Amino acid sequence: MLGARWLRPTTGPRPVWAASAWRGLSFFSTPDNSGLVEEPRLVRGATRDLEAVRLIAVHRFITRPQLEELLFAGESLTTRSRQVLAWRVLGDLKREGYVRATPRQLGGVSGGSNLPAYFLTAAGLRLAATIIPDLPKRRPARRAAFLAPHSLITTEIELVFRRAAAIRADQQLDIWEADWQLKMRVGGRAVIPDARLAYRVGEWRNHMLIEVDLGTEGTRFFARKIGGYVDLYAGGGWRDFLPVWPKVVTVTLTDARAASLHRATEALLISHSPYASARLSFVFVSLDELRAGGITAPCRVANARERRPLLDLDEIAARVEPRGPLEDVPASLVHLSSPAAPSEMVKTDGSNLSNQTRHGT
Repeated sequence: MLGARWLRPTTGPRPVWAASAWRGLSFFSTPDNSGLVEEPRLVRGATRDLEAVRLIAVHRFITRPQLEELLFAGESLTTRSRQVLAWRVLGDLKREGYVRATPRQLGGVSGGSNLPAYFLTAAGLRLAATIIPDLPKRRPARRAAFLAPHSLITTEIELVFRRAAAIRADQQLDIWEADWQLKMRVGGRAVIPDARLAYRVGEWRNHMLIEVDLGTEGTRFFARKIGGYVDLYAGGGWRDFLPVWPKVVTVTLTDARAASLHRATEALLISHSPYASARLSFVFVSLDELRAGGITAPCRVANARERRPLLDLDEIAARVEPRGPLEDVPASLVHLSSPAAPSEMVKTDGSNLSNQTRHGT
């Protein structure tokens, strides 16, 4: 666990979390060490607890199985061991006052009983800010528990890509950015995706923007959101923060909803911008289909008669020459819960409309 409570100097600059090579993270100090405050004690497992705090901060809401999968990815543990360790971590954080849980509710997004979603308290957010320097200031999420389903589905989508990459040596989820990270870079633009990802297959990175749809908005409202993407593309401002224009993937709760949004998007593109209709890629898939099919799940595609795989692995394997502007993605663009990735480099012979860039060394 992380100690009895959050401690800080009564005066002076905001404290930062200081590291001790032999005790781990064990005390707070001000930049000039004038306000050193001892943390009561730190027992075994604190590093794992801190990683859990970071993951909850990044995702805002997270269930115990989701945290377990992210926290112990790559570790050789039995299923039971992972469960026990995850419960222990959450128990420590709850006792220390860093984490709370939403009530268990009936009728979740996947049917049956919803697991509680865990979120950071005010003390947990202060601790997370020492681990994630660019974490935006925000109030504890207990008053915004209605946002939990949206966050949980977004995390489930991330896990679909992580599971796919875990079983293939030539695949990797290189970039995963949450909405709050995107908002920090795109500013006041009209449309903010729920996530951005870059998934590498062989030498190619496949770029996507993720929209999560819970079916709470009408199709007209959603069509206006698609119009925002078209305007963003046409304005060219996306080049300030994206290497290539990504595929826009909308994930819904049901296939019927995916079909409805697919039709609304096609109507919008035809009336709003026939040019964009031919050049941009809007894809629709239900959460269940995405879970079942993974990165090759069959998807509805705007202005396409037949469903197509989310990622066509045969098409990617056949691609030999990269196209698009030179890109060197800085490490700062790599999501905090993603491994660092090498830069991408592509030739400078025009706009890349394949949603792909070459993965270099």
